[in-house]
Amino acid sequence: MNKFLSSQFKTAVGLVVYNGSKYLPYTLARLAEQTAKDFFVLIIDNGSVDNSLKVIQDFLLTAPELNKRSRLVKNKKNLLFARAHNQAIQWTDSQYLLMLNQDVLLDPTYISELEKFMDTHPEAGACQGKILKWQFNPVTYRLDLHKNIHKTPVFDSGGLVITRSRHSYNAREGEFDQGQANEASEIFGVVGTVPLYRRGALIDVAWQGKVLDEDLVMYKEDVDLAWRLRLKGYKSYYVPTTAAYHDRTLAKPERLALVTKSRANWPPQLKVYSCRNHWLVLLKNDCWGNLFRHSHHIFWYELKKFIYRLFFETGVLFKAIAQFIKMLPATFAKRRTIHKTKVVSCRELRRWFV
Repeated sequence: MNKFLSSQFKTAVGLVVYNGSKYLPYTLARLAEQTAKDFFVLIIDNGSVDNSLKVIQDFLLTAPELNKRSRLVKNKKNLLFARAHNQAIQWTDSQYLLMLNQDVLLDPTYISELEKFMDTHPEAGACQGKILKWQFNPVTYRLDLHKNIHKTPVFDSGGLVITRSRHSYNAREGEFDQGQANEASEIFGVVGTVPLYRRGALIDVAWQGKVLDEDLVMYKEDVDLAWRLRLKGYKSYYVPTTAAYHDRTLAKPERLALVTKSRANWPPQLKVYSCRNHWLVLLKNDCWGNLFRHSHHIFWYELKKFIYRLFFETGVLFKAIAQFIKMLPATFAKRRTIHKTKVVSCRELRRWFV
């Protein structure tokens, strides 16, 4: 497919939809209310089997200004996260790209504030706003697009954090927003919920023309991309002058009993992706020296996960191991390219591991 005429716009918004009809009236309404107007919206329906397509079409008829700057594409089947967002990247040609989840509400200034930040920080490859939790209420949804929204002052993410054990998590998740994070700051990477990327940076870190690693299919793609941007010298920032609200379906449990209960609701294939993709991302991107230096942290973390999966998710564990082994040749090929072209030293990278 040829690129849509998005180069005349400063930012392209890639909204990938899958069975999101309950969210879409809210998500689209917040796009229509953006103070920035110099953006193009590419909506990719990823093979939805609910009435998402009709909801989108009906809404755009009521929002002529947004409709003029939008295109709707329907995939015949669900291509999952990485492939669908790669479509959005390949089919647009703007200076910036906003990846938007369907379960997100944007503040009216979200696009304009992030554009302003990127304009004044040419070293930035990516940035994100303050992401807070949206407690979506299925009982009251669509009764009024501006009431019963249930936006909360609780952090969903202040960016990606990587520990010495190589566990990645959302900064400040679960904290109440009391002004403790109201200064812009550099972060390891942005989360995939609603980040703004510089297109030139994405092109620079792409593998064979693909920005997101389609071998990962879904889960950890944002972590992988954060690593690659960091290794190529592009900085990522948390910009709290604007906010978005996210209805997170996979919350962060703290205790083993809660972990077990939470993961019981995960589809088995998602558990496989989570397990094997964590290993693949590290193998692709991390420095051998840093892995060795932090090996005791990594070993203890991986041992705990291995024991848990051995007892509670045996099938998932062995399927993930089998897929990981099968994917080793392709992963090593990617690693060679990444580390041959990286501009950041392993020592410099270490300062990000907490």
